Amino acid sequence: MPTLHIESLFSSTKIYKYYDEAIIIDEANGLKGVIKYNPSFNKSVGAIAYRQTIGWIPGMNGLGNSKSANRPARADDISIEILKKDGKKDKVVSSGHGSWLSHIIIDDKEMWRVESYIPQWILANKFSDGSKLLESDSANR
Repeated sequence: MPTLHIESLFSSTKIYKYYDEAIIIDEANGLKGVIKYNPSFNKSVGAIAYRQTIGWIPGMNGLGNSKSANRPARADDISIEILKKDGKKDKVVSSGHGSWLSHIIIDDKEMWRVESYIPQWILANKFSDGSKLLESDSANR
């Protein structure tokens, strides 16, 4: 899971930033998903000092530019790679980017957006695979 970095511990306003990566492994299909949180985050001591001094000024966060989104980098940025084993090396079969707070784009297709409608209820006996809801299911009581 990603690492949580907390700055300004002795301040009334603490700054929480996720960085590093999360790895999700699909053993059945031989796939590995690597999600890099805040890929532009600089963990060096100099970068921490910079963020603690003039880094609080808007536009001076020291993150640089997001390579995938063509805009200034933000702390909620993510980059995604889906890898498949190809001999001894991992081959990238799909890649994407986005924000863990708002949207995910994989292979130039928007896969998720926080504003998207998600159906809240599934009617009994309306499953696409033909399965039926059991009468004993607590949601059916």
